[in-house]
Amino acid sequence: MSEELLQTIPQKIGKYTYYRLGATTLEQLKNSGIVPIKDYNTLKRKKPDGLVVYHDHVKAVVEYKQPKELKSEKKQKKAINQEIKVAKALCKILVIIDGSKSFWINALNGEFIKDAVGNNLKAVFHPLVVKHTATIENLLDEIDASITASSSIIHSPRIIDPSPLASRLWQTIWVATGKSPVKCLYNVVELFIFKFLSDLKVLSEDIAFSHVYQKALDNPEDALDYYARNARIKIYQLFPKGKDNTTIINGTIFVAENGEPNLSQSILFQRCLQHLQKYGEEFGSFTRIDKQFKTKLYESFLKEEVEALGQYFTPRKIIQSMIRMAGIDELTFQFSGKRFCDPFCGVGGFPLEMLNMNEGMKECYRPNGEKKIHLPFTIQGFDKGFERDDERTIIMAKANMLIYLAELLFANPDCAKEFAQVFNETFTLFRNNLGTFGHIPNTDDQRYDYILSNPRQRGLVDQG
Repeated sequence: MSEELLQTIPQKIGKYTYYRLGATTLEQLKNSGIVPIKDYNTLKRKKPDGLVVYHDHVKAVVEYKQPKELKSEKKQKKAINQEIKVAKALCKILVIIDGSKSFWINALNGEFIKDAVGNNLKAVFHPLVVKHTATIENLLDEIDASITASSSIIHSPRIIDPSPLASRLWQTIWVATGKSPVKCLYNVVELFIFKFLSDLKVLSEDIAFSHVYQKALDNPEDALDYYARNARIKIYQLFPKGKDNTTIINGTIFVAENGEPNLSQSILFQRCLQHLQKYGEEFGSFTRIDKQFKTKLYESFLKEEVEALGQYFTPRKIIQSMIRMAGIDELTFQFSGKRFCDPFCGVGGFPLEMLNMNEGMKECYRPNGEKKIHLPFTIQGFDKGFERDDERTIIMAKANMLIYLAELLFANPDCAKEFAQVFNETFTLFRNNLGTFGHIPNTDDQRYDYILSNPRQRGLVDQG
C-alpha cells in the first residue's frame, strides 16, 4: 500500500466512497483492493487524482486541472484525451474539475455528458461539501444508468408502478398453490423485498437477485436452496426481528417456517423470478417506485379477505383527509417533539401516509454523517394477535415502511440495520388480550399529541 493511501481519509458520497489521490498508481490501487483486479498493462503506472468507488467497483474517475488548462475547447479536449484511457479502463464516467467548474465526460466515447435537454452537464463535483453529496450521488446513478458507447445523454429517472407485476406474481402463486390470498401476498412481498434490496445495492452481488436468477435458469432447486440459505438469511441479518419477534419478511410457501427450502415449489420460484426479471428488463430497476403503488399494494390483495374476517381497510382518501385536517401535510407544520400514534395500525396506512404527504418528516429518516437516524418526532403503530398468522399485518407494515423509505435506503445501503431499528420501533405487535389498551402512557412525555386511526370493529380491529 502506498504512503498516500495510508494517509488518505475516504469521503462518503451517500453509498459511495471518494478517494482523493494523485500519487498512487493503478497497480497499487489494485493491490489494495480499491480497483478491480485485472491487468492494466501500460496504464498500471497511471495515477488518478480521485476515484468514486462502491465496494470494488469504480463509479467515476476524477482529474484535477488548473483553470488555465481548461480555458479553451482545444485545451479541454487535450485534458480529456490525457485521462480518457484510465477512465475507460475503470468505469463509464470521467470528471475533470478546476476548482470552480466540472466537466463530465462519457469515458466510453470521450463525449461531454449532456442533460435531458441536450446541454453539457455543468453540475459542480464537490464531494467535501456535505449538502452536495446527495445531489452528486443521485447524478452519478442517473449518468451510469443512462450513458452508453453510443449515447451521452442523461435520461430522466423513470418512476415505475409495478402493480401489474404484483398482480401477476400473486395470481401465479395462488393458482399454483391454492393458498389464501394473505399467504400468497406474504410471498409476493418477500420476493418484492428480495428484488428491491438487490436493486438498492443493499444485498451484495453474490446473493442478489441476478445471481439467484441465473442459478434458477440452470437448476431451480439449487436456486431456491441457495436463496433460502444465503440471501434470505442475509435479509434477516440486515433487518433483525424486533422485540415482538417480527421483521420485514415471513413467507412460508418457498421456505418453510424452520428455514428449510420447500424444494417442491422450486419451479414456481423460478417462474416468479422470471416475472421479476422480465419486468426489470422492460421497465427498469425498483429503485424509484411510484408513491401510489406504495399506498395500494396491500389494499389490492387483502381487502376482500380481511373484510370477511371483520377487519376493514380505511380508504386512502379518508386517511389523507384526516392527515390534512390535522395539518400534518403542511410545509409549516411543526413536527419536532411531537408524538403520533395509530393504536390499530394494521399495515401502517396512517403512519406511513404522513411521510408520503410531508417530505420534511420523511427527510428526517435520512442517516446523518455517523450513519445514524435521529428522529425529532415519534411515530408508533400497534396491532394485536396471538397466532403466527396474526403477525402478518405488522410484518407487512414494516415491509411497507421499507418501500416508503426506498430512496433513502438506496442512498444509504450500508445503514440497513439502522432502518430496521426504526421499523421495529415504529410498529409493534402485542400478544395479549389487552393489546393497545395495555400500553396507555402514564406520564406527560409518553402521551401522544396526535392519534390518527379508525378503530371500527366487527369482531377484530381495523387494519389501517
